[in-house]
Amino acid sequence: IKDVSPLLLRVSFALGYIRASTRIHDWLTRAIFRAPMSFFDTTPTGRIVNRCGKDLEVVDDQLPAAFDQVSPVGLSGAGMGGP
Repeated sequence: IKDVSPLLLRVSFALGYIRASTRIHDWLTRAIFRAPMSFFDTTPTGRIVNRCGKDLEVVDDQLPAAFDQVSPVGLSGAGMGGP
């Protein structure tokens, strides 16, 4: 059981990352489609694309890395392994 618990934890984290990324992508897309035309007249397209890309990068790259740093501490505190 000690070997299965960390695997299940990793799988649940991965599913959580996918769900978070999908929700943020949907939210960003909905917000952009509902924006008034004046927003697009005053905001360069590159700025919109860069902002959306940065927001998704945080969820896709930085959030899993942060959980990877914290999860061994949480696992050892819960008695399921870790360093």
